[in-house]
Amino acid sequence: MHWSSRLLADHLGIAHGTVAKVWSEYGVQPWRSERFKFSADPELAGKVTDIVGLYLNSSRSIGARSFS
Repeated sequence: MHWSSRLLADHLGIAHGTVAKVWSEYGVQPWRSERFKFSADPELAGKVTDIVGLYLNSSRSIGARSFS
């Protein structure tokens, strides 16, 4: 299956810009089929959701850790 940032964002329920930003930061290029293969792991959706969740919540947890 060919994934686009919009398809993955719809699947995960997040903005496609978020997916595109994460892909860009990590150098992921799914449109290059000769170099990128989407995993057949049945638990992949859960793993991706966890990773994106950590990314989206990282700024909140950083702000909560203030030292006097």
